[in-house]
Amino acid sequence: MADRVKHLSGRPLSDFTGDRQLAETPVPTLIIHAPDDREVHADHAKRYAGAGDHVSLHWAEGLGHRRILADKDVVARAVGFVAEERQPALH
Repeated sequence: MADRVKHLSGRPLSDFTGDRQLAETPVPTLIIHAPDDREVHADHAKRYAGAGDHVSLHWAEGLGHRRILADKDVVARAVGFVAEERQPALH
């Protein structure tokens, strides 16, 4: 598989990780993750957050992998982030 990806793209498979793609695309990004998530380790969120100054990390303590989507504080944080990023710049 890795050889096929390199053949088709000219780049190694390791170049196609989320943190590397985030680093190459400086779009404001909010990462929301629960440190107690048993399915996706918190190191993933930390790597994404390290992709650049355009990435913010919010820890959703105690919500695990599934409860995070229905949490009102998480939803408010996401909506606030999107609303803030959509504000027109004054020139």
